[in-house]
Amino acid sequence: MLEQISDTLREDDYEVFDAASGEGALAQFAKVHPDLLILDTALPNMDGFQVCEQLRADPSGENLPILMLTGANDRESVKRAYDAGATDYFAKSTNLALLPHRVRYILRASEVYSELKESQARLSNAERIAHLGNWHLNIETGELQWSAEVYRIFGRLPSETVLTYDYFFSHVHPDDQELVQDAVGRALENGTPFRIEHRVLRADDSVGIVQQLGEVVLGEDGTAIGMDGTIQDVTAQKQAEEKVRNLAYFDPLTGLGNRQLFTERLAEAISQTKRRRSRLGVMFFDLDKFKAVNDTLGHATGDELLRQVGKRLRTCIRETDWIARNEGAELARLGGDEFTVILTDLEKSQDAAVVAERIREQLAEPFLIDGQEVGVSTSIGISIYPNDGQDANTLVTHADVAMYQSKTNGGNQYCYYTASMSEKIKARMDMIDRLRDAVENGYLSLRYQPIVALESGRLVGVEALVRWYDEKLGAVPPAEFIPLAEETGLIMGIGEWVLEQGCRQLVALEKKTGQQLSLSVNLSPFQFSRTDLVSAVFSVLEKTGLEPGNLQLEISEGLIMADIEGSGTVLQTLTEKGITVLVDDFGTGNTSLQGLARLPLNSLKVDRRFVQQIGQSQFHETLITTIIAMARALGLKVVAEGLESEAQLRFMRAQGCQLGQGYLLARPMAVRQLEELLQSGDPTLGSEEQPAATGIAR
Repeated sequence: MLEQISDTLREDDYEVFDAASGEGALAQFAKVHPDLLILDTALPNMDGFQVCEQLRADPSGENLPILMLTGANDRESVKRAYDAGATDYFAKSTNLALLPHRVRYILRASEVYSELKESQARLSNAERIAHLGNWHLNIETGELQWSAEVYRIFGRLPSETVLTYDYFFSHVHPDDQELVQDAVGRALENGTPFRIEHRVLRADDSVGIVQQLGEVVLGEDGTAIGMDGTIQDVTAQKQAEEKVRNLAYFDPLTGLGNRQLFTERLAEAISQTKRRRSRLGVMFFDLDKFKAVNDTLGHATGDELLRQVGKRLRTCIRETDWIARNEGAELARLGGDEFTVILTDLEKSQDAAVVAERIREQLAEPFLIDGQEVGVSTSIGISIYPNDGQDANTLVTHADVAMYQSKTNGGNQYCYYTASMSEKIKARMDMIDRLRDAVENGYLSLRYQPIVALESGRLVGVEALVRWYDEKLGAVPPAEFIPLAEETGLIMGIGEWVLEQGCRQLVALEKKTGQQLSLSVNLSPFQFSRTDLVSAVFSVLEKTGLEPGNLQLEISEGLIMADIEGSGTVLQTLTEKGITVLVDDFGTGNTSLQGLARLPLNSLKVDRRFVQQIGQSQFHETLITTIIAMARALGLKVVAEGLESEAQLRFMRAQGCQLGQGYLLARPMAVRQLEELLQSGDPTLGSEEQPAATGIAR
């Protein structure tokens, strides 16, 4: 039989490999991997059924076409053959000439099956890549058929349960079940496709987002008998879209809406307010002296402060009684320390003040950052639609103007916009522009206030003071332009110019007169916070030729004490290189004796407000006496600032104050006047023998 079958198939151009036993068949299969296997059921030692079962258990033989040879009427063998995994059977008593035809049919069917399997694999792979599955619903039975990807989307195994529509529906998010029901119901009623997005509950209790498309399958009589559709997992896509939206519309530092979202929401709110014929309020506010926090405590602290401010603002807005009674508010951070609030459905303009006052009070409470209390206040500007503007840009601009008016008034308050404010802000902006031009083009000048040894009246040093004369504005007082310079950051350029120009002019004076003076220069918080402060200072000294011992840097008490550790490191480096350091405005801060003793200082300057109280306030006189005694104990010199009367001078001398400056001794003078004084041969000021020396400052 083996020989006859082999010969018959070879005559039909098939390549045939044969084996006389089951073991031989398995060995041949492993060697040649045939396209079809013909097995006799009756083989020695290992029958054909066993060979078939073993091949089907092997992945390489799982889809192999197997034709079993059975007896003519051996129905039991036929059944066993199919149970063992045979593809078909052929009775040995049948005309063998028909066998090649049966083989050809089986091979053709196997090829179609292989193509189908490959197509299904590609489809399954495509569904997996696209997270897209397909389903079919039998309406009569409620039975639901899913592709493998749908199981993956739901995090389920195919063997978990019998699939029904009710089973699927139970895994739709409860809040979206009505949406799904309505979509399916309308599709069945109207015979139209549907497309929806909804959430599903996965096996691990996580929530996914899917997009479903479905259409009705109609029977021959035109009635709905089923539905076909697809379901795609769009969770990752939605999360990415949400991330992009957050980047586009939300501030990453505070989590509040950003300028883009605020602008869109304000435009929508104006449109709604116009239809309702009601009022709308815009509040614009920032943190007073936030730059000082950044400069003295660092940007990390500044960022944390902004985060805490955003959190407190959200709580404040939610808890405001007016908000609870009305429709609501939209809070945003525009950038830096600038925030905005939209208030809708105002019954009257004054309602905005309720929210503004709540914000002001809440932000006035100290913030705890890294174990340190940081206090800030806020200036708030308010504009009202439709009185103060008909569009978003105008309302924001006018609220900004009102905010600057709050700052001008001293800060930590709110102001409503008025038309007169615009002119003031315009003048302020003009001053800023002109100051920037003065800094960039060298239109500033220096005046030098003499520092005198009080016992001898001898001139020992000068303090460099910056002055600004503008062709349009005239002489602008430092009290006006210095705060503007600090607010706009121009103070950095001004400070650098003062240091270099002062050093250069003092070196020139020494060459002309042969006399040495110490130069005292104030450092702004911006300069002191520079990481390259020491190298920047010595770069100026090297460029100008001034000796380090002739330079004294004045740093405010509050600035030094804000970070004693950091300040100490910088001051130690400066003093090691010969530069002396003076604590300016001493007595106005919260300095501890222990903290003061740890710092490498040279002098203390008693604040002018204390000096001016001499003869009028016993408390301030006692305070000055205490400061001088403390300085003497620490080996520090004391400079009295703002000496304007003989009584003040006598008191400071009596207490042992070594140095002084003020209008009684000499007014600030130009470099030419200072040169004349030094060339006079007797630069003695404020001594008992020369009490009228102030006359030199013309």
